[in-house]
Amino acid sequence: MSKVKLIFIGTGGSTPSKKRGLPAIAIKYLNKAVLLDCGEGCQYRFFEAGLGLNKVRVVLITHMHGDHILGLPGLIQTLAFMGREEKMTIIGPVGLKKFLEVVLSLVPCNVKFDLEVVELKDKLHRVVYEDNVFEVSAAQVDHTIVTYAYQVIVKEYYRKINLEKVSEMGLKFSSELLRKIIRGQVEFIETPIGVIPSYKLLEKKKEFKAVYSGDTRPCDNLLKLAYGADVLIHDATFSNELKDKAFATGHSTAADAALIAKKARVKKLILFHISARYSNASQLLVEAAQIFPQTILPSDMDEIEFDF
Repeated sequence: MSKVKLIFIGTGGSTPSKKRGLPAIAIKYLNKAVLLDCGEGCQYRFFEAGLGLNKVRVVLITHMHGDHILGLPGLIQTLAFMGREEKMTIIGPVGLKKFLEVVLSLVPCNVKFDLEVVELKDKLHRVVYEDNVFEVSAAQVDHTIVTYAYQVIVKEYYRKINLEKVSEMGLKFSSELLRKIIRGQVEFIETPIGVIPSYKLLEKKKEFKAVYSGDTRPCDNLLKLAYGADVLIHDATFSNELKDKAFATGHSTAADAALIAKKARVKKLILFHISARYSNASQLLVEAAQIFPQTILPSDMDEIEFDF
């Protein structure tokens, strides 16, 4: 059975501690991965976890605070030195392009692969990236600067044509072309409505939905984005006794995260972005689990597998 794997490269927030590095999580399926944020030290920990950087198809940056982006230039430089050829997409808020342009111009690293940078400019929940394995949607959440949460859907298809979809689109193909699509021998197809990826004509087998909050106060946009998700990875920077501090700094408590998970009817809650003040964060797990028992508190380098 295929499994989706979450690898927690860094689970702390704002500043690193002895136990927790800065934010970075990989969602891995087969030999492909999505990277959620890219704190300092991310690339080193990728190797430590036995992951290949070349598996990363897309990097999702939640916001322009340093603990979430300062590992990105090093990641790009290493990929350039490794001779990467496959395109990589980096998605984030306005300012991301300028940040990368300035850094890569001052520290040239001869990037030869196609590096697509997509800046988000609206608040609505919408699809911002899709390929044959991953579908990514984004929605703006409530932090001290513009910040996005991401929904990552991992998809698997049957090797058979969705005849109902083909009929709805008014498309007609030869038997030979349909066989090539099923075998994965054709990547794109020209149709009267434009060029479409061939996988869109296949019948979907199953999907897994993960939602990543980034830094945020509890908010309706995140609640809508996370509804019905298999797993919600949510900011849990502080304990309940620091609820006022959490709100003032644009973060959530572990209890806040649990309430969102409960309202959104997710299957699992994962606490994330743990303040360096907690050398032992078990208090956060207790506070969340009292509200939402299906709560997990990972440590750096933990791997969690989900049947898919």
